[in-house]
Amino acid sequence: NLHGEKKIVFGNPSKGLSNKWFRIPYQPGIIKLIRSLKPDVLVGDGFFQWTFYLLLVRIFDKTPLVICYERTHYTERNAQWFRKIYRRFVVKHTAAICCSGSMCKEYVQSLGVEPAKITVGHMVVDVHQFSNNSSGQYETERLSNKTHDHVARIRFLYVGSLIEKK
Repeated sequence: NLHGEKKIVFGNPSKGLSNKWFRIPYQPGIIKLIRSLKPDVLVGDGFFQWTFYLLLVRIFDKTPLVICYERTHYTERNAQWFRKIYRRFVVKHTAAICCSGSMCKEYVQSLGVEPAKITVGHMVVDVHQFSNNSSGQYETERLSNKTHDHVARIRFLYVGSLIEKK
């Protein structure tokens, strides 16, 4: 168990707007601990915060780094120049990126990620795959649970905050 986490916060996180704030966490001993575990793969969530430490371990030990990501051109339209430069640097050292959907895929490709390193749909339902097919019926075969009366029903699970903007 590690103790003594510190953080520096720039901006106001309570506003909840993308790219208006960021946090730099510091955990004494985190790199040493990760390296001592000798992981086969490192998995980070997004580019900043804890992924930075995984990036350092990746560079030191050549351990493959996979990033899970969900942002798009729209959510990143106001990204500061330093975020864009940093993200382009990170993707050069990334083995793969798991995108939440096709719009996220387009965004990470614009950062320089090769299409072969991108997988889509691990974190949410991809809207293009979930939309109506040519007959106007939802593709329920892949996405449904059969009930006791054999009627196909689609179940949705949403985890997140519902704000006016959404």
